[in-house]
Amino acid sequence: MDKTHENAPFRPTQKGPLCQLKAATSCHAQENQGLKNRKLAQALNDTAVSLFQKYGYQKDSLKKAVQFLDNAIKKDSTYTISYSNRVSILCGLGDCRGALETIEKLVRLRKADPVAITLEGHILEKTGDTFEAIQKYKTADSIYDSQIESKINIVQNKIDKSYLQLFLKSKDDAVAAFDRIKKEIPAKDAKQMTETINDFDKDKFFNDFCRCNP
Repeated sequence: MDKTHENAPFRPTQKGPLCQLKAATSCHAQENQGLKNRKLAQALNDTAVSLFQKYGYQKDSLKKAVQFLDNAIKKDSTYTISYSNRVSILCGLGDCRGALETIEKLVRLRKADPVAITLEGHILEKTGDTFEAIQKYKTADSIYDSQIESKINIVQNKIDKSYLQLFLKSKDDAVAAFDRIKKEIPAKDAKQMTETINDFDKDKFFNDFCRCNP
C-alpha cells in the first residue's frame, strides 16, 4: 500500500457514499413535498365540491369551483379526483370542449380505467361524435372483460359492463347482461339496478349529463 495516501482525506466520487446520502436526502425531501402537495390538492378539491354542493348550478359558483380544481391540479397533477370533478362541473357549465380535454388527461393518467373511458365516450356522444364514442365504449367493454377474467372486482365489473350495454348496444342487451349476474349481488341492489336499466331513457340521460349542445 502507498503509505503516502493511507491517511489521506476521503474524496467522494459521484457514485460514492456522500452522493448516495445526498440522493437519499433529496428523495426524502421530494416525498415530503409530494405529500404536502397532495394534501393541498385535496383541500382545494374539497373546497370546489363544497361550492358545488352549496350553490348547485349557479354559474359564478361553478366557475369559482373550476378555479379551485385548476389550482388543485397544479399542486398535484396526479390527483385524479380533481379531474373527475372538473369534468362534472364543466359539463354543468355547458363547456363540453373543456370537459373533453380534461377527461382525455384523466384517461392518460388512468390508462386502463373503463369508467373514465366510458365517461369520455359519453362526452364524445353528447358532442355528436358517435363513431368515436362507440370506439371508447368498445375499449371499456374489452377492459371489463380482461379485468373479470383476471378476477379483479368481478361483481362490480360485471355490473358496470351490463350497464355499458345501454350505450354500446341496446336496453334489451343491458337487461339480458344484468339478468345473467343479478343472483351474484344482494337482492336490494339487484332490484335497484334492474329498475335503473328498465327506466333508462338515453335522451334524458344526455340532457341531464351535460348542458352543452352538439
